Amino acid sequence: MTSPVLRQFSLFRDAPETALQQLALCASTHIFAEDDRLWLMGDDPVTAHFIVRGLVQVMRPLPNGDEVTLGLFGPLECAGILSVLGTRQPYPAEALAASRDVEVIRMPATALISVLAAEPAISRAANGVLAHHAQMLRAKIDVLTAGEIPQRLATFLLQAAERFGSQDAGGGVQVPVVLSRRTLSRLVGAREETVIRVMTRWARESLVETTDSGFLLRNPSALTAVMDGQAT
Repeated sequence: MTSPVLRQFSLFRDAPETALQQLALCASTHIFAEDDRLWLMGDDPVTAHFIVRGLVQVMRPLPNGDEVTLGLFGPLECAGILSVLGTRQPYPAEALAASRDVEVIRMPATALISVLAAEPAISRAANGVLAHHAQMLRAKIDVLTAGEIPQRLATFLLQAAERFGSQDAGGGVQVPVVLSRRTLSRLVGAREETVIRVMTRWARESLVETTDSGFLLRNPSALTAVMDGQAT
């Protein structure tokens, strides 16, 4: 692990080089396959997880066997940071790789907390990171309360485009995250068959194209109309 890699994350953007080198020495890179668990509910937050590639879903199992998603984190974000730096209590939910080949930098929480206490620049940045964590929860609530399944899917895809996407030459937005239909259905709280049906129709209407590297939103304005309930 090198300090330039860590400096890509907002938590370390203004950190002194010596502090980053210290953290880099104790950090390690791990690759998770889709559905691999990064941690389980009840685990102690002894490790910080910085996402380099892919998506991590934080969810809580319910007594009836169902699951509720609490947040979705992607490249250059830190999943579970609230437990690591905030409450320091056991994780109230579990985290799993929501896409294939999720690349994560793992760092001992004790090392991160020690450097944070000694470096004001990192401490200040931590406040913004924790606020971002709270925004992810609100974003998930937006998805689940968006209405019918097409509205939920459109809301999720547009949020992903805003957070992780890049404009292409044709005016669409490329979202470089590969998600299975099963994962998509879990994220929007819908049956897999329903998600397949909606995504197939949108592909036929040139709204969304599934690519080897993720999704291409060919017509974001049409998806916005769906999200707002003005179309289906």
